[in-house]
Parts: sequence; C-alpha cells; structure tokens
Amino acid sequence: MSERLRNLMNFLRFVGLILADKGEYGKDKYLLLKDYLRLKLIHNVAKIFGLRIHKLKFLGYKIEIFDINTSVSLIESIFIENEYFFRSKTKSPVIFDLGSNIGLSILYFKTHFPNSEIISFEADVQTAGILNKNVKNNDLKKVKVFNNAVTNKKEKISFFVDLNGPGSPLMSIYKNRLPKDEISVNSVKLSDYIKKPVDLIKMDIEGSEGDVMKDLLDRKKLKFVKQLIIEYHHHIDPNVDNFSQFLGLLESNGFGYQIHASQKPPFNPKSFEDISIFAYNLSYFQPKN
Repeated sequence: MSERLRNLMNFLRFVGLILADKGEYGKDKYLLLKDYLRLKLIHNVAKIFGLRIHKLKFLGYKIEIFDINTSVSLIESIFIENEYFFRSKTKSPVIFDLGSNIGLSILYFKTHFPNSEIISFEADVQTAGILNKNVKNNDLKKVKVFNNAVTNKKEKISFFVDLNGPGSPLMSIYKNRLPKDEISVNSVKLSDYIKKPVDLIKMDIEGSEGDVMKDLLDRKKLKFVKQLIIEYHHHIDPNVDNFSQFLGLLESNGFGYQIHASQKPPFNPKSFEDISIFAYNLSYFQPKN
C-alpha cells in the first residue's frame, strides 16, 4: 500500500470516528470535525511547501508546538481516539499526568473536566518550557507543572532526548529507546506527591512505569488511586519479559484492567510493542447495594 493511500485511509478513519460519536465523550463533534479538517489542511500545506509550524489553534486552545507531524498524530490519538478518556464521579477530579510532553493531554482533560486539578510531570526542560506556555496561554487553572522525571528514585539521572528534534514522544531514561543525546534531569518519586485520593494517574513515561508502580506499592500509595491509564513499553529491553509481573501487581492490589496491544501478525520475537492499559480500583467501581 502506498503512503498516500495509507494516509487517506487513516484520515477517513478519523473522520468516521468523529461522526460516529454519540455524545459519550462530551465534545461538540461538529466543532471537532471542523477543527480537524482545518488542522489537516495546515498539515498538508506545511508538508508540500516545507513550512515549519510553531503555533496551532484547536478546539479554542492556542497551542505552541515543536513539530506539526508529531502534534497532529498526538491530537488524533488523544482527541479523536480518546485514548485518555475516563469516567469520574466528580466534576473536579484529581489527575496526575506523568509524561505530559507539550500538554495536549492536559488540554484534553480540561476539555472534559474544566474544574479538574492536574499535577503534571515532564522531564525534558525544553518540552516543559512549551508545556508551561500552553498552560499559561490558555489560562488553565489548577494545573501544576513539575520539570522532573518520575521513577523510584530522588536523584540526578541520565535522560535521553533528541536535541535536533525536541519534544519527541520517545524521550526516555533508556538509551535504546532514543539513542541520540544524553542530558541530566532530576528524578522524583510520585508517592511523595500523593496525599489524598486520586481519580486518575496517566503514565506515558517510556519505560519507567514499572519503577513508578513499585514506588507506589512500597509507600502504600496505590490504594489512594481510583483509575490508571498506562502506556506499557513492552520489550524496551528486548531481552526482558516482565509484562505478567506488571499485571500481577495490579491484580494483587485490587485492580481490574483492560488492555490493547499494537502488535499484529506476523509476530517477531523480541520486537518492541506499546500496550495500553486501563486499570480500575475494584472497590471504587463496586456497585452499591
């Protein structure tokens, strides 16, 4: 299949997802469709003429970006595929956003829950700078941004980025995830920030999710968490298979889960795979008598 045909099919799929929305996700689908069509027009013009786009408007938000290709892909997965959608029993949920990048996930959460309290972590200093601008330029209330990596340590750690491609979603503490440039960042423990019930923890931290879960368990903080949306990075080290251990941590601590994996046949041993996990505290979702 040619790249042009593949892009057309993907575009039609996203349009179909927007039109099929029956109101469950709380957005005006016609506004979403209008803004998506405008976004794709800008995207295509930029590709044809080699233009560098640094600012976008989408759903009323003013968004500063590094790269339009990455930003459009993130907007499609976040706002159209609704990969961070969750239900809350309160209109002001407490959300921890680990790996916020430039803040598109925060804009999504604020679209659904304008009065939400969001605690955001982004390790890369350049990306955190754009993230802070997007929070400020859109006058987002009750959002705190920390320029830190989140692991199970409080120390300076190595972090791998692409200085020629800032904002890459592949930035990681693992060199084989993004074998470009090494910088030093401050790492913190998420458990130090959890002092009350948490409605959602969203993790997209390129391989550190296991360390964060162990920290929450060691400090007995996982019990405060109602829901998690986790991007699990399977085979970030191709010789390590511990996905069942990660799921076991959820199971043994009273969480149910649903998963979606990206790998399709034919399978290849040791190949990398993104696995989406939605986990929910069973006691929180227990039906009332």
